[in-house]
Amino acid sequence: MLIRGIYFFVFSLLCCCCWLPFTVLACCRYGHEQVMKNLLGSKYGSELVNSRESLGATPLHLSAAAGHLDCCLTLINSNGQPSVDAKNVFGQTPLMLAASKGGRGTAVLDMLITAGANPKMQDADGKGFVRAILGEVNVGTSSPIATAPG
Repeated sequence: MLIRGIYFFVFSLLCCCCWLPFTVLACCRYGHEQVMKNLLGSKYGSELVNSRESLGATPLHLSAAAGHLDCCLTLINSNGQPSVDAKNVFGQTPLMLAASKGGRGTAVLDMLITAGANPKMQDADGKGFVRAILGEVNVGTSSPIATAPG
């Protein structure tokens, strides 16, 4: 009950149009699916799905990078139709970011491919999905695959 109260308080506090994109992006990054559902259910929901942060990441980028399957599913099933092949300023797609997570992002990878993500896309350095799986895409995270010896 207390957690629902906190969600309602945060949702009420930040329901100003200029704060909504920031709030959705933060919810995706930290896995707060319930608050995100409430925000996407608002009249601005279809616009919020494809909002971007300063490095060009969409909510789907942030959810995929963090391995939050529930948030990714909520975004994919929302009315705003997020672009599963959107690129950030480094040319990375949500699929590439999920691949960099190693075992933690496997379910997200499956979901993104099922949703129509193109595994043949390349980032700004010409690296694609397969190299992301092998840990050769620098996304600022330490993947178990990227740090494995040999």
